[in-house]
Amino acid sequence: MKKVLFSMTALAMLFMVSCEDYKGQIARLQFQNDSIAQVNAGMASDFEELLQMMDEIETSFLQVDKTEAGLAQADGERLKAGIAQIIDLLKDNQAKIADLEAKVKSSNNQVYRLNKTIKRLKAENEEKAAMITKLQADLAQRDAKIKELDAAIASLNNKVNALSAENKDQQSQLAAQDKEMNTVYYTFSNKKDLKAKGILIKGRALQGEVKNEYFTQADLRNLTSIPMSAKRAYLLTSHPAGSYEFVKEGKKITALTITNPTEFWSVSKYLVIRTK
Repeated sequence: MKKVLFSMTALAMLFMVSCEDYKGQIARLQFQNDSIAQVNAGMASDFEELLQMMDEIETSFLQVDKTEAGLAQADGERLKAGIAQIIDLLKDNQAKIADLEAKVKSSNNQVYRLNKTIKRLKAENEEKAAMITKLQADLAQRDAKIKELDAAIASLNNKVNALSAENKDQQSQLAAQDKEMNTVYYTFSNKKDLKAKGILIKGRALQGEVKNEYFTQADLRNLTSIPMSAKRAYLLTSHPAGSYEFVKEGKKITALTITNPTEFWSVSKYLVIRTK
């Protein structure tokens, strides 16, 4: 009987020890499970952050493509502003890619498989940066050519202005010469008046200094008739016969008509008529 009681007591103690050991294992397993859950949660958070960073970079590339497409129709300041915007986006992408690459390298192997995507993003960013660099070089070359053309145009404009000024001066000179060549002077009066003005000296006209203020100035191309009123009229200057005629009305001479102006003024540009 005593042996049976001892055995039962030992069994009970063994059971209690087993139960305590089992509970400890369960606690350890629970701790491990919680730790794994925390690690998985952290990994999921990190992975989500990396995916968000890649989405931001991809979105930035879309903005670069959109801005790049607009460059085709841009010029001047708009073109330079578009290029500056793309450069800022690419620099921002470069920093984000470097940050993304560093985070991936410090993570476990499961996240490290994102390296392929990162390499693609880096390659795309570098390709667009190279394209922008070439575009800037092309623009610099174009601006240099434009400056050369502007200088050439400015030089040409200066020459044109100089020629225009010279042409105006020549035209002015020609106009003055033309006016001088076609300017004639005439006067008619009685003998006494002509002597008083110094136009008639010792019976001959224009022997002394000629004072134009005593003459009427005219353009020979427009002068075809000189009105007057006199009983008699005589030409005291030389003018070819047949190139003029006196117009009479009754007993009075009312005008001198010049029938051939070129021939009439070929000998003298001054006309002196003595009237009575």
